[in-house]
Amino acid sequence: PAVAAMNRGNWAAAGELFSRILSYADAEEKYQLCVYQQALKAMHDTEYTRALTLLNSLPEDYEDSADLRLECAYQQAMNSLRQGVLQAAIDGFTALGDYKDSQEQIAELGGSLYDKAEALAAQVARAVAYLRQSDKVTKKPSVAESLDWASALMALGAEELDDESCGETLGFALKNNDDIREIMADDDFIRSLI
Repeated sequence: PAVAAMNRGNWAAAGELFSRILSYADAEEKYQLCVYQQALKAMHDTEYTRALTLLNSLPEDYEDSADLRLECAYQQAMNSLRQGVLQAAIDGFTALGDYKDSQEQIAELGGSLYDKAEALAAQVARAVAYLRQSDKVTKKPSVAESLDWASALMALGAEELDDESCGETLGFALKNNDDIREIMADDDFIRSLI
C-alpha cells in the first residue's frame, strides 16, 4: 500500500505508511522521499512554514534541502514584510545572513522602523504636552509614564497614535481612571492626535 500511494503521488499517505515500517528494507529512504516531496508541494502552495517544518525533519544533507530551507525562511521573512510585521521581517532576514538580498532588506527595514518610531515618538510627545496642560487631567503624566506609554504602543506594533491605539494604551500615561474617561471624551485631544 505504501508504494502504491507513492506511485499515485499521494506523498502524505505514503509517508505515513512508510513511517510505520522504517526498519524494513528501504522504507526509511522512501519515507524521506515522501517528506521531501510534501515539502516541495508545500513550497509550491506557498505554505513556507509547513515546508520548513518538513524539511527540518530530513537529514541536513538530504538532496537540496539545505537550500530549500533557506528559501523557505527567506519567503517567510518576505511574507512578514508584506504583512507589515517589520520586526519579524528583520529577524528573519538577520537569521539568513547573506542569503539573496537579506542584508539590503535589513538596511531598508531598519530605516523604515526608525522613521516610524520617530513619528510615533513625536505624536506621543504632542499628546503628553496636551495632557500636561489640560484642566481635565488631575494627575499629569511624568516622563517615566510617558516613556511607558510609548513603549506600550511600540510593543503593540502601533505605527501611529490614533483613537484606537490611544484607547488601548492611555492607562500607561494616565493612572487615574476618571482622567482617562475625561480625556477620551475630549474631542480636542482626539483631534490633537492627528
